[in-house]
Amino acid sequence: MKYSLLIPAAMICASFMIHERTDAQWVRQQVSSDATFLYSIGFATDSIGCAVGSKAGIWSGRIVRTTDGGTTWTSAQVPDSSRSIIGLQWISPAVGYAAGAYNVTGLVDSFPSSMRKQRSMTAPLAFGFREHLHLLGMDSGAIHRGYILRSTDMGMSWSPYGTLPQSVSYILDISFPTPTTGFAAADTAVTFGEETILKTTDGGATWQKMAIPDSVVALNSINFVDSVHGCAAGYSFKGGMVHGIIVRTTDGGQSWAGIEFPSVDAFWRVSFSSEAEGYVSGISASPHGGVVFKTSDGGASWIPLPFPGDSDVTCRDEFLRGGNRGIVFGDIGLGVKPFVARTSDGGASWSQETFQDLPGFTDLIGATFTDSLNAFICGGSWSDTAVIYRAIDGGITEVKGGEQGPSFELKQNYPNPFNPLTTIEFSLPKSGHVALRVYNVLGEQVAELMSGWLVRGSHAAVWDASGNASGIYFYRVQSGAYSETKKLILLK
Repeated sequence: MKYSLLIPAAMICASFMIHERTDAQWVRQQVSSDATFLYSIGFATDSIGCAVGSKAGIWSGRIVRTTDGGTTWTSAQVPDSSRSIIGLQWISPAVGYAAGAYNVTGLVDSFPSSMRKQRSMTAPLAFGFREHLHLLGMDSGAIHRGYILRSTDMGMSWSPYGTLPQSVSYILDISFPTPTTGFAAADTAVTFGEETILKTTDGGATWQKMAIPDSVVALNSINFVDSVHGCAAGYSFKGGMVHGIIVRTTDGGQSWAGIEFPSVDAFWRVSFSSEAEGYVSGISASPHGGVVFKTSDGGASWIPLPFPGDSDVTCRDEFLRGGNRGIVFGDIGLGVKPFVARTSDGGASWSQETFQDLPGFTDLIGATFTDSLNAFICGGSWSDTAVIYRAIDGGITEVKGGEQGPSFELKQNYPNPFNPLTTIEFSLPKSGHVALRVYNVLGEQVAELMSGWLVRGSHAAVWDASGNASGIYFYRVQSGAYSETKKLILLK
């Protein structure tokens, strides 16, 4: 790169008001795989993404991959020993991590049976948790160990990577706020507080245990907004009772404070739309029903939100980074009837939505937003193959009316293909620190076009690629918890 030029643009104020649609539908996408369940889904670029899961019964890990923006999905290469692959995180357009467990043969289980019973004794008290373990293949009695998979070829193939503590039997979720710093919620089955949190500072090569509150029994989800601030959610056991719990750190995992929710059986998912705003979802104590809580101070305090669903909803959530749009999803009656509802105002109001071609007894387990208009949900059924659904309009209709400022948006570069100059435009809904970088197909940074504080509004940068070889590159803009990636082609 010879130089980059930052071009200030005038602030753009679009005039429209948002009308929530009740007829929005989710359309089933083509999945060419024998996977039974898909647990997590994520995109590396606008067109390339993966979903991770397993084939139930034989408990063999599966990963499916798309190269056309999510319309069709085909099998990726994973190790034969894979059992269930549960968590997924991309750290660059080419490099991603997946986590779960692999099957172990010819090994005597070193975990005392009395310790294994601690989880089984408390799981029935947390509504739906025993069924959740069954979906993941964690209750079969087979011997397994946790592992991390890594891909450096945009998800085509995945190989074991890094060294975990020996006691880890499962990885339930992962979060990489930076390419080198990552956290994982792990099952150890060694002590009464069977859950632990792992941390890496070398890109997943090595992992160390963090100390968490003793009352924690399970952590189903973990989410970090940067390398020091994060939350994990699950359930605790104290005084013969289970409670939903959120553990929070503000020092990179060196210490964790627990917030218990006596009115909640268990939390299933925690997600953040910005550094300050986050959401956690789960199921309430008797009478059972879906619950959603919101934080506006980075997880220090949480308030309940109105919930649109029926009773007995096993609830998860996903929110668009840098926006107020989100979904809660799950199933009613432990897999009897799938459920999804959408919000465009940060959870103040909800709209329940419908599905096309939905198999019976389907569990909805993972979700992601690729932008404000595209969302995906994945899951599966014991009687069918895994499913991926897509909502291409975000469930929102925009018409002229009131005023709203610019949203987060990364536009396609122009010209494209280019030689050697191209312009990249993006918009910010609020002022903040912004980084705009370019990567090659190996995930290596080749240019930093800007890194600094920018005001709210529209901006542009020019990349001079005179010193770079022809080929495909990716550019990513990141501001706080928001990031978006697009592809560009240098053709000399």
